Order: sequence, then structure tokens, then C-alpha cells
Amino acid sequence: MTTPEQESLKAQNPPSDSSTNYNRKLRDRVEVLAVLTSAYPNRKINEDNLRVYADSLIDISPERLKVAFKDIIKTSKHFPAVAEIRTVCNRIRDEMNVERSKHEKLLDKPFVPLPDFEVRENLKKINELIKESSERATFPKNKKLDKAV
Repeated sequence: MTTPEQESLKAQNPPSDSSTNYNRKLRDRVEVLAVLTSAYPNRKINEDNLRVYADSLIDISPERLKVAFKDIIKTSKHFPAVAEIRTVCNRIRDEMNVERSKHEKLLDKPFVPLPDFEVRENLKKINELIKESSERATFPKNKKLDKAV
């Protein structure tokens, strides 16, 4: 129960955007950590431990943490320390950067369209092939259709 004085102080000093953002990030990390804790049921983790982990991992996106946790759950028999989680997250980040740079190199190559005359020539060849194949195609006669005509 809050006193009228506390309510007055809250009204005068609403939480700043940065503290609200920090609390949201912390809550997001705690939710993601719940997945990891459920994978290690023998390890008893209290709310204070979760808060320390979440605070220590607040600079890592929940998406990257999820990927790291999947990897950790597959490879580790024991609940990981914060340093181990950060190591896996850094490895994942580095792998993503390598892939990104490969794609960027491909995108850096200029697009060179075919000259118009080559496009027209290729279209002519395609049309000729279509015409030839349709001329060569034979269809079996349908006796019922022949009688109807």
C-alpha cells in the first residue's frame, strides 16, 4: 500500500523513458531465460539469479539469445555461466557477419543487362523452338470427336 506522499512523488517524477526501456528489456531477457531454465530442471534458479543473468545479458537481443540457448541446450549437460552464454552469442554474431559479408559482396557486383539485340535474338530462338515443337507434336485421334464433327 502506498502512502499519499509516495503517490505524490510518483506523479511528480514519472519513470523516464530510459528506465522504462531498461525494465522492458530486462523483462524480455527473463522471459527468454525461462526457456533455458526449463531445460535444466535440476538446477534451482531463483528470481535474483534470473535478474543477474538478465541484467548481464541485456545488451544481447532476445532473438540471438534464443538461438544461443538452443545451441547450449543441445551441447551442454550443465546450466551455463553468463560468460559461456556470451561466448556462444558472440560466435553466432560472428557467423552471421560472415554470411552477411558474403551476400554483400554478391550485391556489390553491378547488374549488367543484356543488350536489346541479344534479348530480341533470344526471344526469336525461343519462339522458333516453340513453333517447331508444336508442329512436331502429334495428338492421338479421338474417334468420338471425329464422329461428332
